[in-house]
Amino acid sequence: MKHKIGDKIIALESSDSTCAHPRIKGNIYTVSEILTCSECGTQYISAGYKTTLFDGECTNCNSIQETRGFKWTPSIHFVNINDSEQIKFALKEAVEVEDYNFAIILRDINKVLT
Repeated sequence: MKHKIGDKIIALESSDSTCAHPRIKGNIYTVSEILTCSECGTQYISAGYKTTLFDGECTNCNSIQETRGFKWTPSIHFVNINDSEQIKFALKEAVEVEDYNFAIILRDINKVLT
C-alpha cells in the first residue's frame, strides 16, 4: 500500500523493534515522512520517530538506505483510515483470522466512512 505525507494510517500489527518505527496494532498515526528504497522501490513511512542511526537495511532486498534521522517501517504494515477499500480488506482479514477485537475497530472506522 502506498501512502502520502499527511495520511492517517492504522497499524495492522505491533512491533517492538528498536530499529523500526514503533507501532501498536490498532493505533492511528500520521505519516510525516516517506522513504522509497532506491533498489527495489519498497515504500517506508515514518510518523516522526527519530533515530541516531545513519543507515538502515531494506527489509525487502537488504540494500542499505540512509535513515535521514528517522525510524522507518514498510508501509504494508498500515492502512489508510480514509480509504474504505483498504479498511474493508483489513476488516475481512481480521474476521478470517478471528481477530474480533481488531475487527471491531476497523468496523467502526468503516462506519464513519460510509
